[in-house]
Amino acid sequence: MRNVTIRKVLTGSVLAFLLFASVSFITVVMDIYPATAPLSSSCELRIGFPFIYYHQFCLDACKPNFGWNGRGFLLDVGITWCVTVTGYLTYYRKKVI
Repeated sequence: MRNVTIRKVLTGSVLAFLLFASVSFITVVMDIYPATAPLSSSCELRIGFPFIYYHQFCLDACKPNFGWNGRGFLLDVGITWCVTVTGYLTYYRKKVI
């Protein structure tokens, strides 16, 4: 019984990682090519949803500046993991019963 629970949590963790990587990729793509706004000449990139954990911007044309927000990264990872694993365990429990 315990091995099955550990396996479910590990499977949910893998799903959470895939979801987090997908959402991060989508935020990059949406920032590089915004569908709702016209193309601008600003050099700015923000990664993270719902909290921005990476921000890159240009002061000059050839000098990009960047910064990481560790708190935002940990919050994004934690929220994604909790929601995904809880949803997976809930779905699995309803499927079995």
